[in-house]
Amino acid sequence: MLRTSFMGRVTCKAKVENAIDAAEVRQGKRKPTDVRTVEINDALVDTGASTLALPTSLLRQLGLDTPTSTKRSRNTTGEYVAKLYGPVRLWIDDRDITLDALEVEDGCPVLIGQIPLEHMQYVVDMTSHRLVPSSANGGEWILDMYSTESKVMPLTEAAIDEAYTKLGKTRLEHWQSSERLSIRRMELAKARSDKVHAGLIDGKNEAEREAKARHYLNEEFIEVELAEIEEKRFAIAVELCKIEIDRIQTVLRYLSLPAKAN
Repeated sequence: MLRTSFMGRVTCKAKVENAIDAAEVRQGKRKPTDVRTVEINDALVDTGASTLALPTSLLRQLGLDTPTSTKRSRNTTGEYVAKLYGPVRLWIDDRDITLDALEVEDGCPVLIGQIPLEHMQYVVDMTSHRLVPSSANGGEWILDMYSTESKVMPLTEAAIDEAYTKLGKTRLEHWQSSERLSIRRMELAKARSDKVHAGLIDGKNEAEREAKARHYLNEEFIEVELAEIEEKRFAIAVELCKIEIDRIQTVLRYLSLPAKAN
């Protein structure tokens, strides 16, 4: 399913289909063979990206030529206004998500970002450079749904304030974990660059030279730490969703109470 290179590039096979076409199949309005679909053999897994990004030519193959919305976006060159098209349905193996895709220029790779990865519960194994199911549910894809029946919070303004406080702390932890992940990625990239420029390669063949350099620079340790941070970040993101759901449900239940008499 996945291919990698020495520089830590992780790619995967994916399928993207026009979600409206697929819905018309279920309604009996279209044949399954008429669903506009693109197969991607080397979609780039990028946990630093937010969502799914598709080159213009692939969007046109899917029959999408009118944007559904525009959003402010940011890349290495700065901020710009990005166009989103959809809805599309993204498949990786037997897991899927329906969402809008962000348009990128032809020549750019298909990018699979953090939102679809978290929904489909995939994480990057930095040790083996593979995309693997999260271990949070024993490797199974399980969508957690929590209701206030399992944990009824007191319907008071203090309870709502407490939920907001917990949400804020968890968001901060998620941000700090993301920052640490970015820093370690930069350190790993610098270590690999230094390996080349410092003349550390002196083995008999490429495999031996690469193994010696990786051992000298302790890259394996950094990659294991990256995997641990990535797993923790995913767990925090799941917890963040649960807290957000609990908070919204608590607020809605509070607002639905009859007004108190003065």
